[in-house]
Amino acid sequence: MKKSLLFLSMAAAAVAVCGAEQKEPAFYSNTAIQNVSPNGKWAVSEVYGTVVLINIETGEEVVFQAGEVGSPYYNLGMGNVLSDDGLLLCQTEATGKACYYHNGEWKELYNGDAGDVNGSANGITPDGSRICGNLDIVEMTMEDVTMVLPAVWDRQADGSYGEYVILPHPELDFTGRAPQYITAVAISDDGRTVVGQIVDCRGTFHYPIVYTQGADGEWSYTLPTESLINPNHVVMPENPGESPERPQPTSYLNDEEKAAYQEAFDAWVASGYDPELYPEYVDFMSPENRAEYEAAKEAYDAAYLVWSEKYNAFDEAYWQIYDSSPNFEFNQIALSPDGKAFAMTNFYEDDSDPTSWMPVPVDYVWVISLEGDEITKYDSLQLSAKAWADGYVLAADVDPDSRCFNGYLLKDGEYISLYDYLCGKGESIKEWVDLNMTHETEVYDWETDQVVIKTVTFTGLPVASRDMKVIASWTNSTWGDFAPESYLFDFRDSAGISSVKADNKGVVAFEANGDLTVGEGVAELAVYDLGGVCLLRVANPGANVSCDFARGVYVIKATYADGSVTAIKAVK
Repeated sequence: MKKSLLFLSMAAAAVAVCGAEQKEPAFYSNTAIQNVSPNGKWAVSEVYGTVVLINIETGEEVVFQAGEVGSPYYNLGMGNVLSDDGLLLCQTEATGKACYYHNGEWKELYNGDAGDVNGSANGITPDGSRICGNLDIVEMTMEDVTMVLPAVWDRQADGSYGEYVILPHPELDFTGRAPQYITAVAISDDGRTVVGQIVDCRGTFHYPIVYTQGADGEWSYTLPTESLINPNHVVMPENPGESPERPQPTSYLNDEEKAAYQEAFDAWVASGYDPELYPEYVDFMSPENRAEYEAAKEAYDAAYLVWSEKYNAFDEAYWQIYDSSPNFEFNQIALSPDGKAFAMTNFYEDDSDPTSWMPVPVDYVWVISLEGDEITKYDSLQLSAKAWADGYVLAADVDPDSRCFNGYLLKDGEYISLYDYLCGKGESIKEWVDLNMTHETEVYDWETDQVVIKTVTFTGLPVASRDMKVIASWTNSTWGDFAPESYLFDFRDSAGISSVKADNKGVVAFEANGDLTVGEGVAELAVYDLGGVCLLRVANPGANVSCDFARGVYVIKATYADGSVTAIKAVK
């Protein structure tokens, strides 16, 4: 037996004999759990416009079914959409506006004269006292205007939510033009910090904005990555505005001349598009109107030449800034519950592969501190940020072949896979994970030009309660009917592997600060990684052992004074 398997077997034996009983994880078919409430009581799924609100404690489900032709259609908000008492933020065609569901009723949030296309309620505090979201102030347009603004709604004494408060924001983006969207996506537990994004004038560049309410009740905003935009200090030329308007030849024809032109045009079509018969507008104009049209066209051509030169300079500078600045995925935001940091998915296009037809999109998670502007970059994995719990950023990568998700937990510049984290909860959990999250799926092999069967484990895109005692995830299923499926782990009624006892002897466990707490009677303590390599060995360790290990799963072997040995797996 390999050394690594030996120590894992020892850990499994310890759990089997003396571990606390684990609650059976739950499996949900045709479900994509997107959020868990802070207290772990509620979960919510959205699949193709159908939303399911799940009471985790009772198992009760409330289903809001999308219609056969997509109406009504339910959309969850983009942030932390569940309060501790089950208030759910949503947008639905049933009401046409940003709204919420609570105690069996749908209610609209007040939005005044705002529209109902891009408005949404996105984030709510655990106690439900404040909601943040987007206010749709202008219908969808190609005009150079801001269409969406950030807002908050506060709960009133009667339980309803009052009029919105528009959060302060810049009027112009980094190009000097009006941004298309300014959003409010996630809110801190105390409701005094909100994070969103600015979507630039072209809708292609996204960067974060943070709104903070001071002790005096006034709101202000900061742009945490503003100093990183345009690092080469490219000078942005003045926006040339809209192009000159081309003169329309039909404006220089009277009704009789328009009819004559149409007759000639119909004859050209009937001839099978004989080029000799193609009619020109100018041939049907009076001499005076033709001269006026040609003068207008000449003026337009000259003006357009000047405008296009300015536009090309503006466009070139824009893309130079775009290529040199960090850009973020739209709505990929996770705010820490205390409002002191947030995570976003940094996006760029990698064109370094000469064999690739198109640039390859690459996602990395950045965690940005709001106390010192420190940025922690997780650039060793392609990940998208989703949520925040127990100090971890919950993230996922996407398998390029199947487009299925695998979860990761990020903290302090280190990461652990969701698979290892769950398996560290006990052998029974590991068995369930291996049974329910490992699949055979068809994959196209580009080298052999054949479809092959690949055995893969997909743990899904994770969300969790604040204390990580309730964890849910979902992924697409390419191994069955291609419907999504979700998994839910509830560790609230079990002590977990890091606190098990063997034969009633002393407990060995990682504490919150990373050190090991050692119970009585331990004569020697050894810590191994999952490959069986001994990282630490201490004789007569005492009650506390300082450890400088990275986040991860370890095997801890304790030898007692009577010669007995216990091994457990523990998560740091």
